[in-house]
Amino acid sequence: MDESERIARRESQLRNILAHIVVEPDLRRVLDLILKEGAKFLNMNAGGIILHDEANPNNYSYYAAMGIPIPYTTRIITEESGLISHVISERKLVMLQDFTPDTPFGKMWCGLGFKVVIAAPILYRDKLIGLIHLSSTDPGRRMDSFEKESFQVYAEYAGIAIVIAQSFEELRKHRARLEEEVAVRTAELRTANEKLNETMVQLKRSNAELEQFAYVASHDLQEPLRMVISYLQLLERHFQNAFDDKAKMFMNYAVDGGRRMQALISDLLFYSRVGRTEKPMTNVDVEIVMKNVLQNLGKTIRDKNVEIECGPMPKITGNEMRIAQLFQNLIANGIKFCEEGKTPKIKVAAERREKAWLFSVSDNGIGIDPKYFNKIFQVFQRLHSREEYPGTGIGLSVCQKIVELHGGEIRVDSGPGRGSTFSFTIADK
Repeated sequence: MDESERIARRESQLRNILAHIVVEPDLRRVLDLILKEGAKFLNMNAGGIILHDEANPNNYSYYAAMGIPIPYTTRIITEESGLISHVISERKLVMLQDFTPDTPFGKMWCGLGFKVVIAAPILYRDKLIGLIHLSSTDPGRRMDSFEKESFQVYAEYAGIAIVIAQSFEELRKHRARLEEEVAVRTAELRTANEKLNETMVQLKRSNAELEQFAYVASHDLQEPLRMVISYLQLLERHFQNAFDDKAKMFMNYAVDGGRRMQALISDLLFYSRVGRTEKPMTNVDVEIVMKNVLQNLGKTIRDKNVEIECGPMPKITGNEMRIAQLFQNLIANGIKFCEEGKTPKIKVAAERREKAWLFSVSDNGIGIDPKYFNKIFQVFQRLHSREEYPGTGIGLSVCQKIVELHGGEIRVDSGPGRGSTFSFTIADK
């Protein structure tokens, strides 16, 4: 098996593991699964996950362990010398094999009978969450450089799963507090019959909104956007007298753009949720949808001097928010995957077909090798490194599912260096 095949197999295994883990809402269960699946993935028989202690910023504690004696897993880890504290402070992976008690960091692990130990920081958006370490007592176990790299990648996937689980846990706590508050208010309002019916209607509406919020708020795009809007509004309130009319106008544009994006994100779901709780299909004016999409992408279009050509768009039956997401993903990809120094050119067209509309989004970007046509629509599949082109690799998977939700099909026509054309159909309803 050559290097590319090993990488492809590793990515497939990691995607399957992550998909299995993220559906579990309980944080402790998620941590146990991360540890057990990681040990299985790298053929280890012991390990632990150490997370940041919110009560004391300088301390870390074991939240999951296997094959480690209890006295070691119940103590609080501080900035004392040792492998774990070293990895936490340096934020770098460390691997020990063929080591002795005299090897740096080797004394404790030799005493526990381990022959190989590997530890890596768990990071999410450059924030240190904790650490994961795996080890083996097998005298013949050795790790090569590919396994070392695989463990580093696994630690990154673990960070995503942990953040999602922590979000769910916070939402459960928030929901419990809200339910308690609702119960108290309901008990107080029982004495006022005239207000009771009105209050119950309000509570039902509030609960429905909270259900929707809890369902969407775990999406990690919402928190950074909320922070941006909050700080923009703080600037607007505290420094409005220092702004001239033009600056105030720009600030209003920024806040308004943030709110539009927040409304869009609030109605978006991850790939696994598309189609579960969809709004009813309605009449959608794609001309208006395209105007909103181009407005959402306005800053990127201006910054990169993108040339957009959009032909006449029809009215269709569909989910307006999903259709907007579909076009926005395809246009954003066309802009992103353009050679440096080259003016991105995007062409959007629509053509009537029997019982369906055929839409196309074309670009003059770097293109796609035909052998990857099927791969690009798979979840978390990437053809380029994150350093070259940022993103999660889920955009086209979402596009495919949205198209299928509307009874259509999506395909791509492309080649290296000659741009790409994504065509999809939206069936008549």
